[in-house]
Amino acid sequence: DRQARLDVASFGMLRRGCGRLGAPLGKRWFGYTQALEPAAGSAPAASLRDSVTCASSQPEAVHVHGNPCPSQYSSSLPHGLGSSPQPRPPRQPSHTARSLPQYGHRAWASTFAQIRRRRLEFADNYPVPELKVEAVGPRTPTENSKRTGLIAVKCGMTCTWTEWGERIPLTVLWVNENQVTQVKTTEKEGYTALQIGAGERKAKSVVEAYAGQFLKQGLPIKRRLHEFRVTDDAILPVGMELSVRHFVPGQKLDVTGISVGKGFAGVMKRWGFKGQKASHGNTKAHRKGGSTGQCQDPGKVFKGKKMAGNMGNKQVTMQSLLLYRIDPEHNLLFVKGHVPGNTGGFVYVSDAIREERARIFERPFPTYMSDDENMVNTFRETVAKMEVDPFLAYN
Repeated sequence: DRQARLDVASFGMLRRGCGRLGAPLGKRWFGYTQALEPAAGSAPAASLRDSVTCASSQPEAVHVHGNPCPSQYSSSLPHGLGSSPQPRPPRQPSHTARSLPQYGHRAWASTFAQIRRRRLEFADNYPVPELKVEAVGPRTPTENSKRTGLIAVKCGMTCTWTEWGERIPLTVLWVNENQVTQVKTTEKEGYTALQIGAGERKAKSVVEAYAGQFLKQGLPIKRRLHEFRVTDDAILPVGMELSVRHFVPGQKLDVTGISVGKGFAGVMKRWGFKGQKASHGNTKAHRKGGSTGQCQDPGKVFKGKKMAGNMGNKQVTMQSLLLYRIDPEHNLLFVKGHVPGNTGGFVYVSDAIREERARIFERPFPTYMSDDENMVNTFRETVAKMEVDPFLAYN
């Protein structure tokens, strides 16, 4: 009887421990399958799991540590173990598990397997898109016209020397398969814009809803999407491809990206504070920010106060960068200066807003047309001309 009590109590702890992990009761890790020694006058049990039956099948069964056990051991249990506790309230399902038939990691795994199987079937049956792009000819812009931009990948930095012998740093941007994926109009969305997609993704790597919008338009699945506000005269049809010839060497560009994250930084690194004295009475406050407010009036710290905090990892726009060179064969842009973001990150390139409006007449509008002979002659020179000698200022 004493051994039976110990076995039943151990089974209660074993069931609770394995139940949290979702494993069979005592089989996988402990191998506890030996039969208990039943009480006198009772039939031998085939295994521990058979001997400890559910309370619903045996009305006379009691609970040990919140777990059902047979009534044949209840008479020999210590005081308090044979009393039946209050019934547990039913488990409330979370909002993410309402559609699942059961709970536990096994149910989640089976559900994820079904979703992945359905994605693979969708990827195998994904049709090859047939692009039917409307023919668009060159248009005459106005001073208020605004063209679309491009999505590029930052490849890194290099340098070159101009015809005057000046060394300039360049950032290489790769324009990877840019296409118009959606046109947003004032009548439907309330504003005029073009959604541009870049890169490609496999159908098995995305959800069906994301792939459906490209399937509806007859386009390949894009890796990155971005909207560019345009004017009504710069709208392009869905499916039209854009290349680096959209820009002209020598023009100014605005490049937007997510800056490199620096983590939590102090005021000297984040804002360029001078810092406090290195000696003469200063104790452990050499790099601190100092006072951040006043006394009871106003009794608060004003918004925008420069203090320590997270540095970087924000959207930054570098304005009026010179486009020094384009490589139409490899779809590369060579921009003078630095561009925000890590190598391999996406950036958004558009015409500079600070450049003269009259310069828009020197660019292909609304974009480069490969069948236009005039535009081909315009883009034979892929390197910007430096007409002014940069070393004249030192004479």
